[in-house]
Amino acid sequence: MDILASVQKNYPAIHTAAGEFLGKLTGSNITTDICLAGEMAGLMLLRSSKADLRNIPPGTVILGAIADDVQQAMHRFVFGMAMSNGLNPKEVDFAAMSADAKKYLPQLTQFEKPFRDTCDNYGIVSELFPFIAVAAGVKLVLAGNQLKLLSPKIGLAMLFFHIIAGSKTAPYPPTIERS
Repeated sequence: MDILASVQKNYPAIHTAAGEFLGKLTGSNITTDICLAGEMAGLMLLRSSKADLRNIPPGTVILGAIADDVQQAMHRFVFGMAMSNGLNPKEVDFAAMSADAKKYLPQLTQFEKPFRDTCDNYGIVSELFPFIAVAAGVKLVLAGNQLKLLSPKIGLAMLFFHIIAGSKTAPYPPTIERS
């Protein structure tokens, strides 16, 4: 079964799990939470690639671990979800992202166990984990737009940027203190 067909078949559980995952993010800054959701999607793509991350220093850029068709499926999902909710994903504005919004978030892995627990609670297979995280990100972009906190052009740009960042960066262990 094609991955997007599997997503469509399991969408009710993905949608519900994404909503629950939102409650496990920081809740203090919508832009940070959009970035974390995007990076979680990317990290789940990276982990599913079977790349051996054990000996790669945290923060190292990893190229070629994610197959192009997998990355394209993720982007098609974001496009579809955004369009079905009235947003135009072709109008993203990367240039308007702040410098802080373009930084990888090393604290990402602190949210990995709660994220995985949420996915497991809904019986969702691991190949669909990235779609739960990105659905949470789109929900945050929609909320930011509705509450007039963030332009969807910038919110979607941040989401796309951080999906890529998460899928191409060796993660930090969740227990390392960082300054």
